[in-house]
Amino acid sequence: MTNAINLYALLTGRLSAVQTGKVVDPATLQYSDQVFRENWTSAWFAGVYAQDQWRVNPRFTLNYGLRWEMNQPPYSHTGVTAFPDDANTLGPSTSLFTPGQFSSNTTPVIRRGFKASDTDWNNVAPRVGFAWTPNFGDGILGTIFGRGQETVIRGGYDLTYFDEGTNMFASTAGNNPGQSQSLLLQAGTSMPHGTLLGATLPPFVAAPLAYKEVWNQSETTFSNGLSTMSSDLQTGYVNAWNIGVQRQLLKNTVVEARYLGNRADRLWRTFNVNEVNIIENGFLTEFKNARSNLQINGGTSFANLNPAGGTVALPIFEAAFGARGSQVALPGNQGFTNGGFITNLNQGEAARLASSLAGTATYLCRMVGNTFSPCNDGVRNFDAAGPYPMNFFVVNPYAIGANGNINMTTVDDDGSSRYHAMQLQLRQRYAHGVSATLNYTVARNTGDIWAENATQSVNHRTLRDKSLDFGTASFDVRQVFQALGTYDLPFGRGRRFNINNGWANAIAGGWVLGTVVTAQSGTPFRLTSGRQTFVSGTDSGVVLANGHTVEEIQRMIQIRPGPNNFSRFWVAPELVGPDGRANPEYLVPPTTPGEFGQFIVLRGKNSWSADMSLNKTTKVWGRSEITVHFTVTNIFNKPVWSSVGFLSETSIQSQTFGLTTDPINGARQVYSRVSFTF
Repeated sequence: MTNAINLYALLTGRLSAVQTGKVVDPATLQYSDQVFRENWTSAWFAGVYAQDQWRVNPRFTLNYGLRWEMNQPPYSHTGVTAFPDDANTLGPSTSLFTPGQFSSNTTPVIRRGFKASDTDWNNVAPRVGFAWTPNFGDGILGTIFGRGQETVIRGGYDLTYFDEGTNMFASTAGNNPGQSQSLLLQAGTSMPHGTLLGATLPPFVAAPLAYKEVWNQSETTFSNGLSTMSSDLQTGYVNAWNIGVQRQLLKNTVVEARYLGNRADRLWRTFNVNEVNIIENGFLTEFKNARSNLQINGGTSFANLNPAGGTVALPIFEAAFGARGSQVALPGNQGFTNGGFITNLNQGEAARLASSLAGTATYLCRMVGNTFSPCNDGVRNFDAAGPYPMNFFVVNPYAIGANGNINMTTVDDDGSSRYHAMQLQLRQRYAHGVSATLNYTVARNTGDIWAENATQSVNHRTLRDKSLDFGTASFDVRQVFQALGTYDLPFGRGRRFNINNGWANAIAGGWVLGTVVTAQSGTPFRLTSGRQTFVSGTDSGVVLANGHTVEEIQRMIQIRPGPNNFSRFWVAPELVGPDGRANPEYLVPPTTPGEFGQFIVLRGKNSWSADMSLNKTTKVWGRSEITVHFTVTNIFNKPVWSSVGFLSETSIQSQTFGLTTDPINGARQVYSRVSFTF
């Protein structure tokens, strides 16, 4: 009927809906159409520090200092946001994965507030460094390191606190429902059929009716998820250390070897605490039984149709599909013969099927009945209790949103990363018209947050074992070589090819050529399958088939021509199957319910790039000068084709597996700039 009404309105010029809205006026705490919505988030910081330098002797200098910082968490200026505190984040539950266990908080709420987390006062950051010019005399050390002041040994340690930014609040606790009011008219319900443009409209239907400082979470269940931040967030910090040895080779040339390391902790991370449970509630066992029923029934139904032939009862599914009080049982295409559910069973996606039941009122309310208030709210009129507790699937069922969006999003500070690097550097300071620096770095970067966005948003593989997240960081680059330098072109006054004429020198003389050449190893990316065999909303990885290894797959990463000039394959032909997906000889999706596949990180091909510049400065009169500068990026116009781009994942199920159409670098570009100083 709705489709018919909308189509009729489209064809005849009638209105099918009229929609507008209001926002909260912070001055009155009432919905108003006279103010603009503000999601204005800020934070403030303060610090004091003391530092000193002590030249212990002519060969040894010590630097040290201490800094104290106070970091306030991000907060809302308007104070109209509402969010759950720690006691209400888990809703009615006491802890994760404890179905049937409830706290005394059976009606969790979200409350109006300015800030979700407390101020972190305890941020003391020491720093120390030294520089030592040793004199090893005439022995072997003197031969290696020099007998004068040819060698300097430097080292240091510091603790640094850093700010995660205000987006963490603006996108989570500061973005919950209630800050705006929807005003809606719909044909056939709140607006008469055939309403014309220009006609007098009936009163709008408002949702919510009025702004409140305390909202029951049940008011947004099955329409919006919820977000918050932990109340005891600590400021993120990095412990960093380094040690290096610099040795003079020639008058203007030194070589330096150094080790650098750091460890970052208390990194803020945004994730969903409502991980769908399939273990403690027995759903995984029932899923396996349903899969067996499906096979016995010939693949068309997973109901208990043939007990004598081996099918078994499925009480969870029977409750989700059956009658509940005055609510009748669902038809087969919404239950035991549903094509989507049958696909989930065939593919082993226990978590995806559980999420479909947990995130849909039609199924969940039949399981829990009217003991869960959103199932008996005047819209979903379930009038009988169900056999299962409201937290059967998720810790906070009140945070179930629309369209299966089961999100109780929170920000916590349990992220970390590690970095270790060895660097070799050769530097020639400016002499005879040339300066140059050559640097080689071999490094390793690991961490547990595969994300690089404003809110560090990425779910844990599973909240049951957060250590599974730790591994190669998404921005880990193992080896980098960089050469940069300048060269004075030999034309102009005072140079090898002298130009005495002022105008000729202003045009052709005094130019300086600069260049930066960078070569690096490939960036990491992950293989995914799109399967959810263990955790809903989290990819279950892939499976290496027929004894193949990760090293073998890595050797198949290669750049070769694609179907046209604007694409490239980044894998060997044998890794792509006939349907465009990954060849199942090598890679297949996981199909074992309740288990992850393998989390495979590969690396793209090595790459290099070159940029150049040309600039000069010419005196005009007195102290005035004109500077002309040209820069050419990617001077050889060489595309760098990556596997999947920066911070990406690629699905082995994609029908364009191994194909890319976008180089990660831009085409050659030329910039020019002229400045006049006086």
